[in-house]
Amino acid sequence: MKTKKNMKNLLFAFLGLLLVASCKDKESPPPKKVASIAIAPSSASVAVGLTQQLTTTVEPSDAEKKEVTWSSSDPSKASVDAAGLVTGLTKGVVTITALAKDGSNVKETIIIHVTVSAAVIAITPLNPSVGVGGTLALAAAVSPAGAYQAVTWTSSAPTIAAIDPATGVATGASVGTAVITASAADGSNITQTVSLTVKSNEVSVSAITLGHENLNVPLPAEGGYASISNVPHTAASDIRKVKVNITTTAEATIKIGDRLFVSGYTADFSLPVTFTVIAPDGTTAKNYTVGIVPYDAKSNPYGIYTVKHLVDVAKGLDKSFLLMNNIDLPNADAAGAAATGIRDYATAGWNPLGTFTGIFDGGNFRINNLYVNREWQSGLFGRNQGTVKNLGVNGIISGTAVTGMNAGILAGFSSGIIDKCYVAGNVSSALAPSSFSFAAGGLVGRVSGGTISNSYATGNVSSTSTSSTSTSAFVAGGLAGYVERGAISNSYATGNVSSAAPSASASFYVGGLTGRNNEGTYTNCYRNSNATVKKNNADDAPNDASIAGIVAKTKDYMQTDAFKADLNGPAGTIWGRENSRNDNLPYIVGAGR
Repeated sequence: MKTKKNMKNLLFAFLGLLLVASCKDKESPPPKKVASIAIAPSSASVAVGLTQQLTTTVEPSDAEKKEVTWSSSDPSKASVDAAGLVTGLTKGVVTITALAKDGSNVKETIIIHVTVSAAVIAITPLNPSVGVGGTLALAAAVSPAGAYQAVTWTSSAPTIAAIDPATGVATGASVGTAVITASAADGSNITQTVSLTVKSNEVSVSAITLGHENLNVPLPAEGGYASISNVPHTAASDIRKVKVNITTTAEATIKIGDRLFVSGYTADFSLPVTFTVIAPDGTTAKNYTVGIVPYDAKSNPYGIYTVKHLVDVAKGLDKSFLLMNNIDLPNADAAGAAATGIRDYATAGWNPLGTFTGIFDGGNFRINNLYVNREWQSGLFGRNQGTVKNLGVNGIISGTAVTGMNAGILAGFSSGIIDKCYVAGNVSSALAPSSFSFAAGGLVGRVSGGTISNSYATGNVSSTSTSSTSTSAFVAGGLAGYVERGAISNSYATGNVSSAAPSASASFYVGGLTGRNNEGTYTNCYRNSNATVKKNNADDAPNDASIAGIVAKTKDYMQTDAFKADLNGPAGTIWGRENSRNDNLPYIVGAGR
């Protein structure tokens, strides 16, 4: 019995131990304490009369008690409530402390600057701009004095211009405009804005032209050099003042050295000029250097590219000129007068170039649609005392003279040199009763001591008068009207010639090549034997029929290679001929292109 009782006691004791052990396993661990506190913002300012909310983050995140107690080192300057709301009271600096409430004594502090409240923010520069890819530092000044100077920067369009929120450094991203805002960091909600323009960093030049007629200059590569020769007299009569037009990308600026240059103004080309073209961003620049070869009568004559350039020859009658392309003169009307600048062009046509003593090289080009209806020395040139060569002219000469007239498509009068020139068109003139002499020719009206070589005319020539009392001499020649002491060689004419007047006192001189000759000489010259020659409306023998050096050939023969060979001689190469060109007649090789 005693043994059973002992066993029972042992069992109860064991169960008691198990119960005690079980209770010990269910005891709770000690509560976690706060290890650290972080205050946001980590530094701050608050204006007098304004507030700044502070918040805390405690570690570990599962701390049992996360509450903190807020306190101010100087409540007279800034107070802080239980929720961490700081109120600025007077200007100064205070320390705000957050102390854990769990008894851990963990705390954190921040410095609060109590400032005068911001009233105005001034941003500089006032009108900022930056290039794509460039940077610009903006600055903000907060007023009044003593206000917290920190601001936060933002951009309305970061894809156009981004800005560092703390430093105010803007970066251009693409062309356009972004609104930049500076916000006071003292909580006053004071802001200021500026418009920041982002400008292109691209720049290029698409054209450089000279003069009022915009003569194209070969465009040099960036950093390269281009020179232009044969600049027109209109543009370079004074090389120190040459008008320059430069076409650039939009909003680019141009400089010559340190001097701003405006397209359309003049530049001094005594030496090559370097144009610096600056992109809208103000930093990207490209250089283009242009030189003008100075005028030289022999090696670099003035170029003629336009009608206005041709008209301008009248302002340099002693200079040398080179025709650079075909010129089509306008019709004789109001528009033509405007195009040429010749006041009476609509009624009288081209104003013949006066006494020319220079060199006019046609460059194997031609002048088309010449029309002259004037008194006295009528033609492209009124009076040639210089040299005219390598030129073709298509036109009509007509008019009435009251004091006598010399008329020809190339020149009314010539005592100079004419070489490798041709004309196509008719010459017809009428004399008034008071006239005393007249000479009309297909190429030149009157030759006096000058020379004509390797030239031809294919138009008709006539001279008439309606006066029954005229005592004038009517002279008409297919190539030259009146030749005195001149020399003509290797030339021909094919047109019909005639003269007529009702006066019994009038005299008539008509010839297939030359109407009247006075001590002129001829070498290897030809007239068309099929051309009609009329004096006072009746067929008559030409006055040049028996002049040595002038040979009559039929039109059919003149349209053959044999006639071309006659003109060229044994080894000549000046003349060419094709059945599909120039009415099958010989032409001057290279001319009239």
